[in-house]
Amino acid sequence: MTDKTRGILLVLGLLTVAAGGCGGSSNDLAQFTGTWQYTQSMGTLSCPGSADQTGLLGNTKLWDTGVTSDLVDMTPAILDPTVQCFYAFDVKDKVATIQAAQTCAITDGAGTQVATESPTAWTFTLTSATTADEVLTTSIPPCTLTGMATLKKVATSN
Repeated sequence: MTDKTRGILLVLGLLTVAAGGCGGSSNDLAQFTGTWQYTQSMGTLSCPGSADQTGLLGNTKLWDTGVTSDLVDMTPAILDPTVQCFYAFDVKDKVATIQAAQTCAITDGAGTQVATESPTAWTFTLTSATTADEVLTTSIPPCTLTGMATLKKVATSN
């Protein structure tokens, strides 16, 4: 065997070993994807110099698989339902956690940007095959939105 042949076999062997470690997460993303309905939720918008405003986080949450992340939140934005932010989440075990440094332009419904949302912490945790808890904190300068919710899965695909 020549040195060149030995080198090619070594490279092929390394590629085979590397490929064995590829191929997505061991997480079952199908547990997350689909339509979830809020059964209880509370969001609080806190702005300096103003009384806190509270309200529901929404009616439904839509998850789909991502290209550069495990999951993508397909739900319209909490503060402006005409906007979809497509936030990327990674899954470990039963918890989907938002990827860092994402932003979303919030508009007034007529296309004029009025704010930029920057989530600082957001998790979606499966508590059973059909229930989940969501906890979030997001900045909409100069305000902060915090929220907590429980959800139930109502459809397996969007």
